[in-house]
Amino acid sequence: RLKRFQQHRPDIILLAGGTEGGNTLQVIGLAETIAAAAVKSRLNDELAPVVFAGNSEVRDEVFAFLEANNEVYLSENIRPELESEQIDMVNEVIQEIYINKVSQNTPGLAGYAATKNATVRPCAIGMQKLIDTWADEYSINALLMDVGGFTVDSYSSIKYVRKAYRRPSNNSSTYTTNLSDVVERKVFTSISAASGLTYSAPRLLKEAGIDNLLALSENGNEVELTNACFNRMLKPFDHNQDQYTKPLIQGALRTAFAEHQEIAGKLHGVSITRNMSEALSREFYSGGTLAKWSSIDNILLTGGCFQGLSPTEAVQIANDALQPQGITTLHVDNRNMLSQLGAWFAEQQTEGIKLVCQIAKPLITVIAPLNIEGRKPRELGVIQVTHQSDQQHEYPMMRDRLQLHHTQDDPIVAVVIKPHRGVDFGNGFGSSVIAKLPTTEFGILIDGRNPLKADYKYKQILRDYQVLPGGVADE
Repeated sequence: RLKRFQQHRPDIILLAGGTEGGNTLQVIGLAETIAAAAVKSRLNDELAPVVFAGNSEVRDEVFAFLEANNEVYLSENIRPELESEQIDMVNEVIQEIYINKVSQNTPGLAGYAATKNATVRPCAIGMQKLIDTWADEYSINALLMDVGGFTVDSYSSIKYVRKAYRRPSNNSSTYTTNLSDVVERKVFTSISAASGLTYSAPRLLKEAGIDNLLALSENGNEVELTNACFNRMLKPFDHNQDQYTKPLIQGALRTAFAEHQEIAGKLHGVSITRNMSEALSREFYSGGTLAKWSSIDNILLTGGCFQGLSPTEAVQIANDALQPQGITTLHVDNRNMLSQLGAWFAEQQTEGIKLVCQIAKPLITVIAPLNIEGRKPRELGVIQVTHQSDQQHEYPMMRDRLQLHHTQDDPIVAVVIKPHRGVDFGNGFGSSVIAKLPTTEFGILIDGRNPLKADYKYKQILRDYQVLPGGVADE
């Protein structure tokens, strides 16, 4: 264990463990191990700073082992109880150390910050703040994905449903459920290192699957696809758009979103007393928190890869990769400006909120069912649309088809979705959904194909997306 500590040379060591009033011996043992290892930082010969975010009852003992040689920072316990996590405070402490220690050792960065009288922040922090403030301002759930060469960075600000528990009076480790859920807004961040389009392209090839990527290309073969991925890694700034560009972007989004869903999932390790109906319910979860992805209202996409795509191509890639459910508006930043906006967002929040939709243009609102029960119906129901001029029209929603409804001079501002029995658009099987819609470039797209079939191929893409202006270009 000592050798592993010494070999890794971390920038920061996070020491956590023990709920409040819980485990003490193992936490103290870890502190003793860190002290004995004398772990040096990657950037210099100083010992790596330690952030303690565990059982507060052993803070004095942890200090006794570490304070002689290491800088020790205190934070709130990450898991004060088995059924809850609180990571905001420890995130702030780590960010402060990053700014004071790590970024100051980056050549030229300290001098630049001094001349500009500015605070240095990691880009991810600015993006977190941007998506959270924007989503909170408009009371929406939002997902932001930044597709890059090394990674795909995903940030979501959603209403987070936490199951409420109570501990019996005998202080046992078993919890019983309360009847109510606790709804909170949380920001989740994930960095997918297996989804980058240039430096990480060979890993993306493995994660997304060669067969899946070939199915989305016109006349591709395995050798050409493999060569294209490795050429992107070797010459990240010297490759042209080819027939594999769009499949790789789609594969990157799909892979990164799957990882993001796992990270923002639910807590485990809680022993819960349940009644019979809860035990038999598929919807009852054993963890303490659960993010409901079908409730995402807006998806924002940014990254240099979108600069070479038409709006129609961007819609096809985003819709097929993420397969949104319910009512979701897709935004695309085709100038790669959202990361720059995130960099100064902390100082200019009011102006920044106004700029989000100007930079990431709302292209289309996708309406798709969450679930279809029983025999697959030919029609999913009907949709009543209201235009800006107060005119109303009603259309059938067809199974296994894309349907576009849009009037350039009279945009749709509201919809009433009336699903047939056995079809759920968000309010339960057969229940209507009423929603106001933002003005978008393409109007609304009813997607009756969800979930996409496993053998969905390139020719089907061309056929399905003919409903959009210009269709998807046949390369």
